[in-house]
Amino acid sequence: MIRQILSSGRLIFEVLLLGALVVLVIWWNPLYIFGGKPELQPTANIVSNIREVGEMITAEYYGEVLASIDEAQINLLEEEEIITQGELIYQEILTALKNLKHFDSLSAETRISIADANNELKRRERKKLLIDPVSEKNILEKLYFLEEWATTSQMPLYNEVLLFLGTEAQRVSAGAGLTDKLTSRILFHWYTDTVEDWWQSEAFANSYFESRLSSLSRRESRKKLAMIGRGTVKAGFNFQDLDQSMFHFNEEVGELHFFGLAPEILNSDINPWFIPEKGIPGFDILTYNGKVDFKDSRRVKIYAVQKLKANARKAGIIDQAESNGAETLSRLFTMLTGKEVKKVIFHHDKIIQLTREIKADRFINYEEAAQFENAVSRELNTIDSLRSASQDRYNNRNLAQNKWNTLVQMIAELRQLEFETQDLPYHQFATFWYEIARDSLIDENEWREMKAYARIETSDSLTVSLWTKGDVLWSRALFSEGLHQLSKKNLPLGAFEVDSTSLEIWKTMEKTSKKIRNVVFKQDSVVFEYFKPRPAVRDSLLHLIQPLRYDPELFAQWRSQKNSIETISKTDTITELSADPESFWLFKPGENNRLIKFNIPLDQVSRPDLLAADDSPDWQRISIDSLIIIRSAANFAAIQHGPHTESALDPDQQETLVHYLDSLYTSHSRFQNRDLITKTKAWFGERWESKSSISEVFQ
Repeated sequence: MIRQILSSGRLIFEVLLLGALVVLVIWWNPLYIFGGKPELQPTANIVSNIREVGEMITAEYYGEVLASIDEAQINLLEEEEIITQGELIYQEILTALKNLKHFDSLSAETRISIADANNELKRRERKKLLIDPVSEKNILEKLYFLEEWATTSQMPLYNEVLLFLGTEAQRVSAGAGLTDKLTSRILFHWYTDTVEDWWQSEAFANSYFESRLSSLSRRESRKKLAMIGRGTVKAGFNFQDLDQSMFHFNEEVGELHFFGLAPEILNSDINPWFIPEKGIPGFDILTYNGKVDFKDSRRVKIYAVQKLKANARKAGIIDQAESNGAETLSRLFTMLTGKEVKKVIFHHDKIIQLTREIKADRFINYEEAAQFENAVSRELNTIDSLRSASQDRYNNRNLAQNKWNTLVQMIAELRQLEFETQDLPYHQFATFWYEIARDSLIDENEWREMKAYARIETSDSLTVSLWTKGDVLWSRALFSEGLHQLSKKNLPLGAFEVDSTSLEIWKTMEKTSKKIRNVVFKQDSVVFEYFKPRPAVRDSLLHLIQPLRYDPELFAQWRSQKNSIETISKTDTITELSADPESFWLFKPGENNRLIKFNIPLDQVSRPDLLAADDSPDWQRISIDSLIIIRSAANFAAIQHGPHTESALDPDQQETLVHYLDSLYTSHSRFQNRDLITKTKAWFGERWESKSSISEVFQ
């Protein structure tokens, strides 16, 4: 007995000694394998410390500007924007007039068949708008009817551009107001000669500002105030949004590459005293009269600061800030990393700038999404070129990887935004579904694309890697979610077929612009394509939908929660399964009658409305392949004998759903039943990832 006690005591002592040794090793932390290394080496630490810098001024501009109240009142700094906007409205009007001229060159019958196919116009209106030639009396009405003139006439500078063109053509006297009659006169004169270029940018800008100055009230126009402003403009870098993906260090050649980090104006100011020790003021008043007050003075001073900033930009302060910043950042990163940075290169990626512009209003519309996806496509071509470059392969491949990481990050940021009226946020297939729903039908080309996307595993793996980090299941789930939403719209599915008819019959036909296209008028007949629905094909659309729902974050959460899935081995004592919207059961008869309870809402892992036919919306038990999905059961013992609601899924869909549920169950089981060694390895892995190491500085 004593020997056993001594033996046990020895064992206890050895265990305590081993435990003390482990504690000592962790406390000692050799080679810093448990983290906590004091040197500032990891990328995350570098980013954190640079963010603390906040702003870094790398260029300053000292200047002197002359500002007057006249300039402030009409804001001459807007000149460039005024010219751009004026050219835009000029081109808009010119395009509308050319379209009108082309339409008027068609025969009267053709004009009527195009613009009044359903005979909705009254006889007098039809004659005036479609039959009579364009004249000064009807040109404005024709434009409103045939073009989106209501939108055009509301564009900024519409009145100013027309008055300028009328004055240049000597059709309008200076200072005249724009009326419909005057507008018609200007437009018709322009319509008769759309070839000549009537636009003069500088002359328009001068006319615009002269008009603004002359429109000032008598009291405002009599004010006189001019002053000289002396101040500074500071430019540099704002590190508040810096993250690890925004820079890459090529140790081999000592090059530090920045992506999406650009210099900007950080401060512009005119202080009361420019050089106090020499008595030089920030503002010197040149002239004024008693009509001005404090508000006028403040207005001129604000304008002077804006003018100073504009002059600084023209003088190249941004370029200078980037040049000086490269030297400063080179020294800073050399100090932080202990490795010499020989050269700093700034990559001003348009994809980053575009993403920031889109994110500004926390919403992405179709036009922005299309522009972004085109930019992504161009960037992928650049990445492909860098990866396949035969010269300087190491550096080019690193740059390609950094550009790839930037794309992944930009897409991840935009995926958080709401897209148009879709239920899902912006995602890989958002624009595809929007384009299909826009014309309220599904033609053969769209149907072909849908079937190709449904087989996502055979599609572009590069796109899958970019949008869903290589998670094919996630891509398929996103596609199915969009298709499921589209199916609820009950859009007709069919194909366009070629047909022809006589001109007389064509006039009486009911025509929908979205269902008729490629219309060609001949002497006495019309050839066109019309959309023919195919109801039988529409049923196969539902079979493209994967009957599962998948979100990688939710999946990981379910896997890690111990009680999310329970296996009930003994089912003899179970009499009923109560309905619970937060859970469901899986039962496989004949396999030890094992019952599995998923403490997960069924509609988070599948699509209950697709599992059964339309006549069984409130099903409680349904047979899917060899499994039975149970919502509730009043008599559990009778389940294995049936009857059960038959599934509306096809064999492939059933197999996919069963495989998904099995994957969820297996993943949960493996995670929860990890052995001690596996858990220890995972713990050490997490600690190792947080350790400090020179080799991790720019990975």
